[in-house]
Amino acid sequence: EIREEQYWDNLIYSYKRYTYNWRERENPCHPAYYNEDRVVASNILASNLGVIVKKGNNQSYHFAVTNILTTTPIANAKISLYNYQQQEIASLKTNKEGLAQYKSDKNAYFAIVSQGASKTYIKLNDGNSLSLSKFNVSGKKLQKGLKGYLYGERGVWRPGDTLHLTFVLNDKANPLPKGHPIKFELRDARGQLVNKQLSAHATDRFHSFLVPTDADAPTGNWMATVSVGSVRFTKTIKIATVNPNRL
Repeated sequence: EIREEQYWDNLIYSYKRYTYNWRERENPCHPAYYNEDRVVASNILASNLGVIVKKGNNQSYHFAVTNILTTTPIANAKISLYNYQQQEIASLKTNKEGLAQYKSDKNAYFAIVSQGASKTYIKLNDGNSLSLSKFNVSGKKLQKGLKGYLYGERGVWRPGDTLHLTFVLNDKANPLPKGHPIKFELRDARGQLVNKQLSAHATDRFHSFLVPTDADAPTGNWMATVSVGSVRFTKTIKIATVNPNRL
């Protein structure tokens, strides 16, 4: 009843208290100027936690958490990952070096990093990632979890020389059974197969291949191929007639 009396007495009548005037909409000295279109709002978060996130092609997230003031790594920082529906999908903590890694087939939309009373929020969607188009960051992709490198004792050989080639295999991401065969093939500059070997015994994951060549072997770019199952690694072998440097 009291509110109804105030209404009829024009004490709370909204029309009487409405200050907007269309003619004064551009006048900063009038209340009509300060409407909802003139207000700019933003959330400001103050935190000493600096977070760098890198996402790999295998759906892995790598976190690095440091103190912005001292640049020192922050250990035991809690990292909570959420999907687009704001449901927590994982929680992990950084090690003594301030690093943490998360592997999953689920995509995270944002993460909350907290340590003590400090918190930092970071979006993980692709649209917020930094552009790397001006930098050479291609690297090499793992082939079924395998990495390999083939090298020789020098960069060029003459016809008749014996090639001492070594292949090193890294299978930490996809361990192979002991004694898994490694196939080696060498083709000359004409594309003809000139040597083929199998290696099943490695010394600390190093496989050695001794490949003799004929004195009348064609010169040019030869191709060495190492096959580990269906994964192949190649290297160009240069065979040329060169005179050695003499003092």
